[in-house]
Amino acid sequence: MPHTSIFSDVKLRSSNGLMPTQSTRSELLKFSHRNGFDPNRQQGPIVEDAPMWLRDEFFITVLSKLTYVDLDSRVKNEEKLPLGIKRLNERLCIETQRQMDDEDWDSWTCNDGLAYTIKHCEWYQFYDCVEAVGDELKSVEPFYLDAPGFVDFSKFTFDAYRAKVNAILAKHQIDWRLNSRSQLESALPKIWQTALMASKKILISSTRHGSILEKPSVTCWEHIRITRTRSKSR
Repeated sequence: MPHTSIFSDVKLRSSNGLMPTQSTRSELLKFSHRNGFDPNRQQGPIVEDAPMWLRDEFFITVLSKLTYVDLDSRVKNEEKLPLGIKRLNERLCIETQRQMDDEDWDSWTCNDGLAYTIKHCEWYQFYDCVEAVGDELKSVEPFYLDAPGFVDFSKFTFDAYRAKVNAILAKHQIDWRLNSRSQLESALPKIWQTALMASKKILISSTRHGSILEKPSVTCWEHIRITRTRSKSR
C-alpha cells in the first residue's frame, strides 16, 4: 500500500528522511523568486493563493500531458492519454461554477477552454481542480492495468500525477500536499498552522482598532516572525 503521509514522495524529503528545511526549499525556487525580485510573488510560504505562474506551470507541465480531444471521431487518441478534455472541463466547470459555452465543446478550441477554467477560477477553486483531476485519474486507472501495447502507462497513474503536483508545490513553497486520497493537506507542522490562524485573528483585530499592524505590508508570516523575535528578547 502507498504511504499515506503527505511527505511520502521521496523527492520531497532530505537525505536523512526529514521534512525539507526552509533553506532547502528556498534552493528549489527560481532566481526571481529566490531573491524576492518578482513583485507578483508574496514572501514566505504560500497558503491562501494560487498565483498565475503556478496555474500556468500546472497546466503546461502536468495537465496538458494527460489530456486528449475527446467526443470527436475525427481525432484519434494514439498516445492513449487518460483524460478527455471536454469531459474533464465539464467536471471542473461544475467544481468552479463556471458555465460552459460552445467553444468549450469545439474540438479546435476545447483546450483553450480547459486552460481558461484553470486560470480564471478563484484560488481555492484551483486546488479543487487539482484534487478533481486526481479523482479522474483514479477512476480511469483500472482500465490501464495490464493493457496491451507499448505505451508506458505508468506516467498516467495517479501516483505519477501526485508526485509531479507535489514537486511543483514544494518547489514554489506552496504549503499544500496532495495525499493518496487526492486530497490536499497542509504541509505545515501543526504548531505553525495554529500560529498562522492566531496571527490572522490578531491582524484582523489590530486593523479594526487602528494599531500599527494595520499596514497592508505586514503579512501573517511577518507577524509570526516578529512575535517570535520579541519573545526571545524578553
